[in-house]
Amino acid sequence: TDRLCGLAGEGCTRLHAVHTLERGLALGQRRLVLSQGRIVYDERRESIDPTAFPETYRALTTSYV
Repeated sequence: TDRLCGLAGEGCTRLHAVHTLERGLALGQRRLVLSQGRIVYDERRESIDPTAFPETYRALTTSYV
């Protein structure tokens, strides 16, 4: 994880598909949520409240089922 976080400082772009909210919130500068193959959420890291995000995630992903 330290190496992955360091890549951003080197000007690298990376894409991670993660399935745990904690890990997803810890990595990178932007958060995208996909549901049914569509981007349903796209925010910069600093604009996200990590304590409220799990509920936001559930609402976004269950509303498309």
